[in-house]
Amino acid sequence: MPVGPLLLAVSRSWWMLVLRGVLAILFAICAFIWPGLTLGVLVLLWGAFAVVDGVVAIASGISARWWTLAG
Repeated sequence: MPVGPLLLAVSRSWWMLVLRGVLAILFAICAFIWPGLTLGVLVLLWGAFAVVDGVVAIASGISARWWTLAG
């Protein structure tokens, strides 16, 4: 079965997906460990996660697009 350039690009950047999952799991664990967190702190943590997740998603998209154009 032939492998397309997009699949190759995604398989090369698998660690970005793993990083996103690990950060989400760590966020959930922190939310359960410290139930006394105020809503403001929880919102700030979620905002930081969203920013990091967005940067990783953009980097992954640019990487995938680059490999598609180069291939």
